[in-house]
Amino acid sequence: MNVDKTNQLLTLGANIGILVGIIFLAFELNQNNELMEADARFNRFNVSTVVPMSYLEYSDIDLLEIAGKTQDEMSPKERTAFSILWNTAFLGHEWTFNELPQTELPIERWRRTAAVPFIRNLWDERKQELDQQFVRFMDENVYNQ
Repeated sequence: MNVDKTNQLLTLGANIGILVGIIFLAFELNQNNELMEADARFNRFNVSTVVPMSYLEYSDIDLLEIAGKTQDEMSPKERTAFSILWNTAFLGHEWTFNELPQTELPIERWRRTAAVPFIRNLWDERKQELDQQFVRFMDENVYNQ
């Protein structure tokens, strides 16, 4: 009888171990899925910026030189380059908004750039193409401050 009791206890312990292992496996799979989803979002962001940024990389535009100019002082080619740069930056801001907790967002840096009239105009032109939750946040916390 003592051997039967021992076998039952060992079987119960093994079954509990299997259940704990399955729960741990489910937890790990869930974490892995979250990481894969975040990686996929980052890859989509990267793909959406490759073509515009390659234009800037291979153009003869000096972005640092045009950064100090007003919109009226820029040539059409410079305005195009600046627009591409900032449209890509808006995608980066959107990605950052979706990935980071609100307390970690660089709101003050975004506010400094929002003060530039040309960037504000680009924002107004581009915002209907972005995630509307992000647009509401930016309008309330950055552009309408």
